[in-house]
Amino acid sequence: SYGPGTESLIVAAYQQRLVDLKFDPGPVDGNWTQAMTFAVQAVQKVAGVDRNGRIGPTEHDILESFQYPQPLHVGAEPNRTEIDIAKQVITLYNNNQVTLITTTSTASGETFCYVTPKKAPTQRICEVATTPNGRYQYYFFYDGWQDGDLGELYNPYYCFKGRAIHGY
Repeated sequence: SYGPGTESLIVAAYQQRLVDLKFDPGPVDGNWTQAMTFAVQAVQKVAGVDRNGRIGPTEHDILESFQYPQPLHVGAEPNRTEIDIAKQVITLYNNNQVTLITTTSTASGETFCYVTPKKAPTQRICEVATTPNGRYQYYFFYDGWQDGDLGELYNPYYCFKGRAIHGY
């Protein structure tokens, strides 16, 4: 199988195929980076195969004959983000065309607590981390790493009551 340490011409060819299919392996430069591993994991998640972040014969065949999954909401807005909680992938659409498929990790179901802003009276509130169903608009983007109640978030896009889509 192919993974970190694979010769650059093979990696560059797979990177280009991933870019063509709207996954994000990072630059097409022949270097196997963490972004390449995440892109391969996204392919594996969409296909429903074991997720090891490496390209073997199964992944090669998937990439050769890749078919986009049906949208979760046929006839929905042409510009949207769909989160497939079962497969743990995000698909971005622009004018009903796939522009990105990427891996994600949705809410853990764990309890977390936070203190309300310093308006009187402050309160300690505890909730369960969930990924809510529904339609939401993004209302805030933070560029870079941000401390969150359950850990650090990378490039979070907030969409619903403090919940965010964010990168690894």
